[in-house]
Formats: sequence, structure tokens, C-alpha cells
Amino acid sequence: MKKLLVVLLALTVLGIFAFADDMAPAPAPIGTFTSWNTATVALYQSVNGATASTTWLPYWDKVPGIDQEWEFGYHGKNYQFYADLEFGMDNFGNVVNGAGQGQGFAGENASINRFSTTYDVVPGMLAVEIGKPRSGRAPGALAEGGSLGNFYLNSNFGADLQLLPISGFSATVFNYIPAGTNVPLSASFTGVVEYNMPNVFDINMMVSSINDEFTGGITITAIKPATFVLAWDYLQPTSTTTAWISGGGKFIPNLETDLDVAFKDNTNTSTTSIEAEAKAEYSFTAMYAFGVRVGYSDGKGAGLWGTNLGDIEDLGGVLVYPYVKANFDNGSYVSLGVSYESGANNNGSILQIPLSYVWSF
Repeated sequence: MKKLLVVLLALTVLGIFAFADDMAPAPAPIGTFTSWNTATVALYQSVNGATASTTWLPYWDKVPGIDQEWEFGYHGKNYQFYADLEFGMDNFGNVVNGAGQGQGFAGENASINRFSTTYDVVPGMLAVEIGKPRSGRAPGALAEGGSLGNFYLNSNFGADLQLLPISGFSATVFNYIPAGTNVPLSASFTGVVEYNMPNVFDINMMVSSINDEFTGGITITAIKPATFVLAWDYLQPTSTTTAWISGGGKFIPNLETDLDVAFKDNTNTSTTSIEAEAKAEYSFTAMYAFGVRVGYSDGKGAGLWGTNLGDIEDLGGVLVYPYVKANFDNGSYVSLGVSYESGANNNGSILQIPLSYVWSF
């Protein structure tokens, strides 16, 4: 009898704890951590027939080589925080500007490249973000996967107000407030609007007095299986207009085909430039693929080639770039190819064997 009472008592205690556990509120998801890096190792590179060498790409990084990003955050009830530490090679913070394109804008050259806290003041309708955010940009070209437009909130210190009045629509007003610097109101404003209709189109645009810039684009997905992109970027200080149009999709099973055309006009220097690139990639299995990129550029800097992956230079002329590729989860992959650019506008030719990769989770 005593043993039976002991067993019943134990079951009662366990039941109380189990009931209490069921009644306790579920813990909020705490933290996220993601990591991403990309690079291209030019196993062989010869410029204009010169002696072959090896080198790291992409050149758009402030420290040409492996580009790394570590992001982590916290999600509470109606608020969240994130931080993204970005650096090239082992130069933590990207504080050294290299000879490439990545000269950066005000506020970018810091060890913690971006971070912010967002408060859903009126959940689903009104949010406030404070810190150093980077988000949003004009849609990218499809073949190369890059975006010629800058990020809308480009790692600048400040605060923004986000309005979400209806489903799919958002409007953001950002005030640039760097540390220890007084910025005239006329040079501290960024406005961003976006409207998304799922499986039909997405349009977004930005006007900013920080960089005197107007940029945006529209992505059309209503005509299956095709996707079309039209985007633009205008910089007032240099009177430079860049526009690009893309189209592509899987019209044949397992075969992705894309075409990009970019145009750039600088009225200050009376210079125009045009580039085009096409890609065809066939997937033999879910993991393995073979592809080829071909294109033409006048070598005057339209900026289409190498803006995203950075696995080739932008020297112009004729581009021929066959490659093999192995795909993994979360967008990770490794590819090996042979790229050749004939060169244009006084740029020499370049032949290289790029080993490219993206690692992410």
C-alpha cells in the first residue's frame, strides 16, 4: 500500500509540472544567426597576353578577396534587433579601401557595418527603426544576378518611420544622422516606397538627398514562366543615368535562360556606354549544372559585368564564359570555368580560370 501511495504521489507531482508547463507561454524565438561569404579565386589570369598570375576577386570589396558577412539578431514581441558584421579577407570591418570599386559611402567604413532595432509601434501598420540599417535596392539583372542600384538605406546612421497602410504596400522615411556631424535637413532625407502584388509584379523606388539619387525598378512575374526586370539609377552630382532591362526564365525544363542589357549615360562627360549579357544554365540533377555566359560591352563602364559575383573583370569586348557548377542548400555553390574578354575602349583582353563559391546558411 505504501508503494502504491508513493507511485500515486509521484504521478501527481509529475502531472502538476506537466500542467504548469502546458500553461506557460511559449518562449519567444530568441536570436538568429546567419553567415554568408563569397569569393573567386582566379587560378589563372593573363591580361593582354602577359605572364599568367593568380589573384583573388571580387574587386568591388574594399579589401579584394573573400567577402564575409555574419548576421545575428533578437526577435521579441513586436520588436527586433539585428547586426551584420561585414569584412573582406581577414581585415575585420573593411576599414581599408582597396583599388577596386568599393570606395563606399559615408558611414560604411566601420567594423559593425550595419545594425538596427525595429519597433512595431502599431503592429502591422507603423514601425520605427533606429540604428544603421541597410535594406532594399533596385531589382538586379537576371543573367549576372547583380544590382546596379545602390542599397536604399545604405548603412547610414539614422532613424526611419515605416508605414504599412495596406497589404503589400510600404513607405519609409529615413533621416540621416551621423555621429558628431550636423547634416542640413536638405541633405539628410531618403524616401522609399514599395508595392508588391504576389505573382504579378513588385515595384519599388527611392529618392535620396544624401547622395542626390533617384533609383528604382519593377519586376514582373505575371507571365509565367518568364520574369522581366526594368530598373534605373540617376545620380545628380555626376548627371549619370544607368538603366537596365532583363528577361528570362525556365522555358525548357531544367534550362534557365536570361538576357540583360544595361545602358549608362554621363552628360557631364558626354559619355554613353552599353553592355549586354546572356546566360544559359542546364541542370543535369538537383546538384550539378553546366552553363555558359556570353556578352558584349563597349568597355566604357556601363557596369553590368561583375557587379554582383565579381568573378570577372569589366574590360569590355566579347565575353565567353563556360562553367560547371555544383549547387548545395541555402544558395551555396561552387563553380569552375574559363572566362575570356577581348577588351574594348583601350582595355586589354583577359583570360582567366575562375573558381567561384558562395557559402551560406
